[in-house]
Amino acid sequence: MEILVTLIEAYENKHYPITPPDPIDAIKFRMEQQGLKARDLEKYIGT
Repeated sequence: MEILVTLIEAYENKHYPITPPDPIDAIKFRMEQQGLKARDLEKYIGT
């Protein structure tokens, strides 16, 4: 079973690589999911 999992992971990594997202895009996406606006972050990071 372990061999099968290893083979599947290798196949997926080769044919369907997942690249890390751009940090700004990731923040904007998460904010959109939560219904937040840039103004909501001001208390944490300033204006």
